This record gives sequence, structure tokens and C-alpha cells, in this order.
Amino acid sequence: MRYHVKNHPTQGWMYEEIDLDDVQSTARLLARIVVAKIKDEKRLIEIFRTTPVVQNDPNWRCRTWVADVLSRIAEDGKIEALARDYVAKKTEAGRYANAADLLLPKPTWNMFEEKEIVP
Repeated sequence: MRYHVKNHPTQGWMYEEIDLDDVQSTARLLARIVVAKIKDEKRLIEIFRTTPVVQNDPNWRCRTWVADVLSRIAEDGKIEALARDYVAKKTEAGRYANAADLLLPKPTWNMFEEKEIVP
């Protein structure tokens, strides 16, 4: 399942839940990062569903929504910085340079073990 917000051309920002066959191989996914062990999935989904979607703010983006979700989960703001650093390092290394590679399964950064897990 993919939980995210999308900027629709005529309706503005919209929250979406999309059932995926393989979450690792979606074109817009840059990285997967393990940030927590989920003990209450229903509560996590409720956080996704109730995190505000902001309209008419040119500085608000899907990344803003993700940061809001993560801060609601972790309440310390450290996770977003870790995710940004991880993706920046992989971008520098050329991971996202080839468009065809964006369709391949994505590795997962396991924050607990501080290692990348390649499918």
C-alpha cells in the first residue's frame, strides 16, 4: 500500500491510498527507509489519514506532508533529516541518474542496523 499526497491539477493536494503489487518498483519512489517497527498498523494508518493536507501554500509539498507524518510518529524531527541525507548521498553516487533504474526494486535503509538492504 502506498500512502501519499498528490498535487492534482484541478483539485489541488489530495491524500491517496493506493494498493500496489510491488512497492519497491514504483517510478516515483527514490528510497525506502526503515524508521520504526510498527506495533499498531491501524494507528499508523490513522495518522496518515488525519495528517493535514495544506492547500494554497506554495511552500507546501508532498515532502512536507511526509515530514509532518514522521514528526507525528516520532515527535523528534530526526527522521526527515536522515532520509534527506540518505537520498542526497545516493543521488551524488548516481543512483537516480538513469530513468530506467527508477523502475527497479529499491533498497531499504535500515536505520536500526545502519545498513542498506538490497533486494
